[in-house]
Amino acid sequence: MYQKVLSFCQQNSMIKENDKIIVGISGGADSVCLLELLCLIQEIIPIHLYAVHVNHKMREEAGADAEFVEKLCRSKQIPFFLKEIDIPSIVMREGISSEEAGRNARYRIFEELRIQLGADKIAVAHHKNDQAETVLFHLFRGCGLKGLGGIRPVRGRIIRPLLCLERAEIERYIKENKVEIRIDHTNFEDDYTRNRIRNYLLPIANEMVSPRAIEHIVEAAEIASEAEEYLYKITKEAYELTTEETKAENRLVKIELNQEKYKKLDKIIQKYLLRFCYEKVTGSLKDLTAVHIESIFSMTEKQVGKRLCLPNEILVSKTYSGLLFELDQKKTITKKQADFVKIEWNKEMNLSESQTIKTCVFEKKNEEMIPSNLYTKWFDYDKIEQPLILRNRCKGDYLIINEDGGRKSIKQYMIDEKIPKENRDQILLLADGSHVLWVVGKRISYYYKVQESTKKIIEVKITGGCELWQSM
Repeated sequence: MYQKVLSFCQQNSMIKENDKIIVGISGGADSVCLLELLCLIQEIIPIHLYAVHVNHKMREEAGADAEFVEKLCRSKQIPFFLKEIDIPSIVMREGISSEEAGRNARYRIFEELRIQLGADKIAVAHHKNDQAETVLFHLFRGCGLKGLGGIRPVRGRIIRPLLCLERAEIERYIKENKVEIRIDHTNFEDDYTRNRIRNYLLPIANEMVSPRAIEHIVEAAEIASEAEEYLYKITKEAYELTTEETKAENRLVKIELNQEKYKKLDKIIQKYLLRFCYEKVTGSLKDLTAVHIESIFSMTEKQVGKRLCLPNEILVSKTYSGLLFELDQKKTITKKQADFVKIEWNKEMNLSESQTIKTCVFEKKNEEMIPSNLYTKWFDYDKIEQPLILRNRCKGDYLIINEDGGRKSIKQYMIDEKIPKENRDQILLLADGSHVLWVVGKRISYYYKVQESTKKIIEVKITGGCELWQSM
């Protein structure tokens, strides 16, 4: 198995001589196996290993887990770092699941330590079963080829040396080599969607469909990923042939797509090209959905002068020669000059007179602490695109749930939170168009979170008549 992992690392250019690699260790079978195999690889390729354990303060045995990992690292003479974070407080403050809060916190800690140590890579212990879970998770929620590609072996500084192994191979290695591990019993609980996929769907697929179900899902993910990379390459070439860029102050502000040349492309490349143009102007694909792409796609058949407003202050206009993608400068200036954001009530709502909303906008200072009050939240002001509205749910409402831009519909969120059907239309939502910043009293959208890059903060405080969550 060691040779299999070594070959996988070499095929994906994960490790080179003198790399400084931070290894995330929970104490479970996967991460301990990762550390064991990296130590063996270290005998062939000179690398420097550092171990970090994150104590989430969520389980009674968390302290014992940390002691176990420290003892393991000491026995291998690997520098050990213990980081503690209060996940329950983050869950309360940000209104997100403990699973999401833990994942976000771990990667933030890993990156901070990497910078501190001047390390090159961060190694995590995802394996084939994790890949299969991710692909199914994305598929069930709706995705394109990129989502079907699942977890990549290398993403920026993050490497996944065990992505060539199934969970059964890891367990066999642990057993045969009598490696001591810690067991996290929350992995067997069914509180999270991924756990349900892991504990029910994959075992059923293995037993009733094919004993190689996981392997086949992983193979399909690899094909999807390769197809996505190829289409992206063709799209870049098509972009050079079909578009004209306009820059101002060294920043791209306009892209004009030549319709005559565009129409000669295959339909799938046409759609990829529309997505590529949007990404070039905004620098990101966040908030862009398949619905948006279809809307732009239909613009080529519209009459000259038709306009389409997209997320992140992008306008698409039909011109005589084709389509024009540009920043909505008027909207940008108007919002930037505003001293405050007025929150409007949805006129169809019958709200109590006791409910009040207060907002203020201020420059972010590093020493400021994000409030933990359920009904006072901070948001990144510069990411707000439209006048904010406090309302009940509407069709198409969604949240961004992680740093990769993953989204969840408000309908699905309320189902996951086990909100009774008869109560769902009573929940207050603070919305920027269809993008929900805040499910009042619960979670906020990851996209609007205050982060290191945030320059200006808007504080929203709601009082009176917000006790619905507590009664459920």
